[in-house]
Amino acid sequence: MNLSKEDLLETADKFAPTFRQVRLAFLLFFTLTMPLVIYLGNTEYGYTKTIYTFVYISLLTILWLIELFLNDEEEISLTRLSIPVGLLVISGLLSLINAPSKGVVLQSLGLLVYFYLVYLLIANTIKTETEARYLLIALMTSGLGATVYGLLQYLGIVRGAHGFAARAGSIISVMGNQNYLGGFISYLFIPGFALILISKSKILKTYLILVLGLFFFLLFPIGARGAWLSLVFASLVFAAGLLYYKPIDNLRKLWLTLLVIVLVLFLAYLFASAPGPLNSVLSYSAPEDGDRSWGVFTPVIRPLVEELVKKGGARVEDWYIGLEMLKDHPLVGIGLGNYKIKFLEYRGRFLTTEKGRNFGGFIPRGAQAHNEYVQFTAEMGIIGLIAILAAVIMLLANIFARVGPSGPPDQWSTRILGLALAGGVIGYLIHSGVSFPAHLPASSFAAVAFLGLINSEAFGEVEYTLNFSGLARYLTLIVIFAFLITVTVFAYRDWRANVVMGKGKDQLQYGNYHVAKERLRESLALDFHPRQTYYFLGVAERQLGNEMQALEYFEKSLGRFEPYNLYLQLGTLYQSQNQMDKAKGALRKFLKLGAEESLNLKAKFYLATIAIRENKVDEAESILQEILNEDPKFERAIILQGDIADFRGNESKAREKWEEALQVINDKLSRVDSRLSGEVQLEELGDLRSEKERLTRIREQVSKKLGES
Repeated sequence: MNLSKEDLLETADKFAPTFRQVRLAFLLFFTLTMPLVIYLGNTEYGYTKTIYTFVYISLLTILWLIELFLNDEEEISLTRLSIPVGLLVISGLLSLINAPSKGVVLQSLGLLVYFYLVYLLIANTIKTETEARYLLIALMTSGLGATVYGLLQYLGIVRGAHGFAARAGSIISVMGNQNYLGGFISYLFIPGFALILISKSKILKTYLILVLGLFFFLLFPIGARGAWLSLVFASLVFAAGLLYYKPIDNLRKLWLTLLVIVLVLFLAYLFASAPGPLNSVLSYSAPEDGDRSWGVFTPVIRPLVEELVKKGGARVEDWYIGLEMLKDHPLVGIGLGNYKIKFLEYRGRFLTTEKGRNFGGFIPRGAQAHNEYVQFTAEMGIIGLIAILAAVIMLLANIFARVGPSGPPDQWSTRILGLALAGGVIGYLIHSGVSFPAHLPASSFAAVAFLGLINSEAFGEVEYTLNFSGLARYLTLIVIFAFLITVTVFAYRDWRANVVMGKGKDQLQYGNYHVAKERLRESLALDFHPRQTYYFLGVAERQLGNEMQALEYFEKSLGRFEPYNLYLQLGTLYQSQNQMDKAKGALRKFLKLGAEESLNLKAKFYLATIAIRENKVDEAESILQEILNEDPKFERAIILQGDIADFRGNESKAREKWEEALQVINDKLSRVDSRLSGEVQLEELGDLRSEKERLTRIREQVSKKLGES
C-alpha cells in the first residue's frame, strides 16, 4: 500500500502524543519518584526531594510554556485556590520586615510558589477520572516503596537509624524519620481505599488491598499519634460523605471487596499490635508494666497522655515559644521560615517566665513548632494568621463545592473518589495541628496532589481561566521562563553546596581541619544563602588557631544558624579578645537556653575566669564551687581553685588541688584512649581526638605548676 505524504503526516499526527499527554506522562513519573528520591551525600533526605522538585517542575513547566507559546488558544485554569495562595505570598513578603534571615524567607516563598506550580500542573493536566486514578496509583506505589523500605528496616534486614537493629526506632525509610513516613502513608490511606472500591480490575484491587495492609501494619510500630489522628479524621470525613450523598446501593455490590479489606486490615492489626504473634520476633509487644492500654487507639492516646500530661510536653513548649515570638512581632511576625532559626533565643526568654519554669528539659536543637498554624502565625504575625484562616476556609469551601455536586448521580465512582481526596486533605490539615507536614516535601506533595485533582476537569468544569493575547502573552511567558531557569540554576548550586558542606562536616569530625576549611569555603561560594556553613567554618578556623577569622564567621552565623554552641563560642572568643562585656552577655544568654548541663558548666567556668580577670575573686570562687557541686570531676574548675589558693599564698592547698586535677585528667585520658582503641563512630572521632589533645595540653600545664611549686 502506497501512502502519500499527506497520509503519512495525517497518520503521524493521529498517533503522536499531544503536549498534554507528554505532560501527563512526566507528571506521573514525578508523582512516582518524588517521595522516594534520596541522596546520601545530602545532609537530610527532605533537602534532596526539595531540589528535585525545583529542577523537575522547572523543566515540566517550561514544557507547558512551550505549549502555551505555540498555541495561542490554550488557556490556564488558575482555580479558586489561587486567591489563598496569593494571600499567603503577600503575608510572607510582609514578614521580610522583621526577618533576621531574609534569604530564608525568600527560599520559603520559592517553595510555596513551586508547590503552587505543581498544583496548577495537576489541575490543568488531568482531564478525566481515569487519569486521576493513574496519578493516585502512582502515588500509592510510591508510598508502597517507602513502606517496604521502612518495613525492611524494622525487621533489621537493611540498615536503619540504629544500624541493623530490628526495632521500630530503626524506621526512617526514604523520609529521614519514622513519623514523617507515618504521616505520609496516613494521607494516602483513604484515597487508596476509594480506589479499591471503584476499580473494576481484580489485579489492581488485590494490589491496592495489599498496599493498604502494609500501610496499616507499619503504622503500629511507628506509633505516631499525628498519623493516627490524620487517618481517623480522614476516615470520619469519608464516612460522613458517604452517608450524606448515599451511594449505598452501589456499595452493597462491593460487599466481598469490603470484607476482604476488613480481613486484611484485621490481620495487619493482629500481627502488629499488642499482643500480636510477631512480638517474640519483632519485640513490639504489650504495654510495659504500669502502662494502660486503649486497644487499637493506644498508638494515639498513650503518646498524647505522655506528652501533654507530663510537664506539658515539648510540643506545648514549642507553642509557647511561638507565642513569645508573636508578642515580639505581632503584626508581620518574625519572618517566614525563621522560627527554627530564632527558636533557642526565644526559648531562653520563655524559660524565664512563670509558665516557662515548668519546662526547661534539654532539646537537642532548634525545632519546628509541631503545629503549622502556631508556627506560621509566629512567622507571619496577625496578618499571616488572618491569611491562614481565610486560606483554610476558602480551601474547605472549594473542596466541598467541587466534590459535592461533581458529575451526575450515576457517576458514583467520581463522588467516592472526590470524598476520599477530601478526607486526605482534611487528614493533612488535622495532622498540621500536631506536626509540621508543610515543611516535609513528600507530605506537602500528597496534599497538593489531592487538591490539584479535586480542581481538575475530572471533578467538573475548570475555573478562573486565563488567556493572555498578543505581546502581553509572550512577555509573560518570557518572564516566567527566565524565573524558572534562574531558580533551577540556584537550586543546582545549592544542592552542590549542601553536598560539599556535608563533606566538610565529615572532615571536621575526622579532625582534618585544613581539608574541612577548604570544603566549607567551596560550599560558601556556591550557596545562595549560606547558614550552617558559617558556623562550621568558624569551628574549623578556631581549631586551626585563627580566632579573628573564627569570630567573624560565628558573628555571620547569628540570624542564620544558631545552635547552642554558637553563644559559647562567641563568649569565649570575645573573652580572648578582651571584649568582656560582650563575652559575659553571650555566656549569660547561653545559660538561659536550657542547654545540656555539661555545656552549662563550661559557660559558668568561663564566667568564673572573667570574674578573676575583673578582680572579683570571691564571685569566681562561688561560681567554681557551684560547678564542682554539679560535677566534682570538672578538672578546669579544680585547677582554677588551685590557682586562686596559690594567688592567696596557700601553697599546700594549691598543690592539693593541682594533684587532684592531675588525677582526674589522667583518668579521663585513660577513658579517651580506651574509646579510640575500639570502634568509633565518625561523628565521635573528631570530638575524641580534640578531647585528647585538650586533656594532654592541660596535663602538661598542671605538671608544670606542680614542678614549680
